[in-house]
Amino acid sequence: PLCQKNIKQNPLRWLRKLVERQYRVHMTLDSLPVLMRNKELNYAVRGYPVGFKAPPEYSGLEADEYYLYNHLKFTITYQEVEDGGVHITGFDVLPVSIKHEIPDSPLGPTSEISTCNSEGAKPVINDPATYLALTAPDGQDHLSVIFSYEVKWERGETEWA
Repeated sequence: PLCQKNIKQNPLRWLRKLVERQYRVHMTLDSLPVLMRNKELNYAVRGYPVGFKAPPEYSGLEADEYYLYNHLKFTITYQEVEDGGVHITGFDVLPVSIKHEIPDSPLGPTSEISTCNSEGAKPVINDPATYLALTAPDGQDHLSVIFSYEVKWERGETEWA
């Protein structure tokens, strides 16, 4: 886990507007933009959406529901060079919406979260049963969100330019 944030009602409304307006997050690594890639459909787009909106026929609710991408799965591709270094040749991301289990104690650098990095934890995937809705739980004035990420390094076939 990276951090925990308690998001109050006004910022939650603002985040829902960002999702509605299809805002994207852009990052770079070694001057390469992060790409959201689909190899099956052979496309890649810069950045990733803040979240997504699900219509009632998808969510089973009476109105549209908004979800936040709070876990990022990075894949960094590289080429080894003769002097022992590496050249970064790709920077991809798969955003995931997951309602992490909120621990009783404050998060720290070595905290283990059962939905993320604890021993025997299942891989973090996009699953409708565990999406993180952008609404505060009943009786609360905020939504507790844990932001997390994972990184996979892969030797790539793409030559460094």
